[in-house]
Amino acid sequence: MKLNRTFVTLLLQAVKSAGSYNPDECLHFVEEQMTLEEVKTAREFLRWVIQNGRHFGHGNIQAVYSDWQHLAENKKPVIRRSNGYDRLALNAKFPSGGIFKFSITRSGENLTLGGSSDPELAQQQQRTVYDWLKERQGETHRLRLDRVAAMLQDCQSVDHLCSKIRNEAKTQEDAAKAAA
Repeated sequence: MKLNRTFVTLLLQAVKSAGSYNPDECLHFVEEQMTLEEVKTAREFLRWVIQNGRHFGHGNIQAVYSDWQHLAENKKPVIRRSNGYDRLALNAKFPSGGIFKFSITRSGENLTLGGSSDPELAQQQQRTVYDWLKERQGETHRLRLDRVAAMLQDCQSVDHLCSKIRNEAKTQEDAAKAAA
């Protein structure tokens, strides 16, 4: 949906009235003046704003909305890989705005995840991915990076990646139980 003056005014009015970007707290102030499509768009946009720690006002709402719209249209993560002499790295930026960074160097491995403003959830996500990577330490570094890149291909967020990892682990557990 394209940004128009009425939609911008209503969105700014809602956020100002509630003092929050939370769509459940602010949209009720203005949703009667919006179409169903505008309400749906506003909810998705405001959730993205909260998830990514973004803020907007009169001066930058177009830029923030444009960032969200670009990421919403590009449903696949942007994945970059670098293979150096003593360093292998894989970086991904998810459509939700979250990030994934994994590197293997001579001094060890480094994993960085971003996408949750809740520190407890972020720590849980970090542990899920770290444990999944740790289970594959017997594999070559390049094979591990290939597996991670394949896992990231259609993920929309860090949370989506963690769900895929948990589902894979459950499938392996079920297969092991069936074989026993």
